[in-house]
Amino acid sequence: QNIKHCNMELHRQTCPKEIVNCPYYDMGCQEKMAREDIDKHEETKTKIHLRKALEKIKEKKSPISIKLTEFSKHKRLQDEQYSSGFYTSAGGYKLRLKLCANGMGNGKDTHISCSVNLMPGEYDNTLEWPFQGEVTVQLLNQLEDKNHLKRTILFNDNTPDECKNRKNEVDNEGWGKDRFIPHTDLGCNSSTNTQYLIN
Repeated sequence: QNIKHCNMELHRQTCPKEIVNCPYYDMGCQEKMAREDIDKHEETKTKIHLRKALEKIKEKKSPISIKLTEFSKHKRLQDEQYSSGFYTSAGGYKLRLKLCANGMGNGKDTHISCSVNLMPGEYDNTLEWPFQGEVTVQLLNQLEDKNHLKRTILFNDNTPDECKNRKNEVDNEGWGKDRFIPHTDLGCNSSTNTQYLIN
């Protein structure tokens, strides 16, 4: 078939002979095929695709941890610590946690502050904006696997637009709890058998 050069790119987007990635490429299937063979590929690789999708979901939904180290130093310097970026789910929103050991806003000098920052993510084009939902953050009890401190950060109509709108670059606009936990509650409490900070 003769195709004018100016229409070539448009043709390639629908041409049945065009070599394309598997629709499950983002899930880990690296096979390529003619567009007309996609249905056959999906029929013969269903179990493989399902396994890869489940592995990806498990990976994306794993709890994210950020370890508070050299707490006294960060408290004295009044600086901020950030987690690595993580996704709310497979194909979801990309976030990161920000912790301030000496507190921010009305928690300054008395509390640890914790907020959630939206980040540019690879699935942003397919998501609804602004971001609406909740993020649960736990401060783990170091003495036993219970009595962890849990706080929920809500993104709703009351959240400032700059904290919930789509991001084109990484910034420091976060939404969270200025008074996440008082400094006085971090040490050992024998009555509740809790200790959130070892040293």
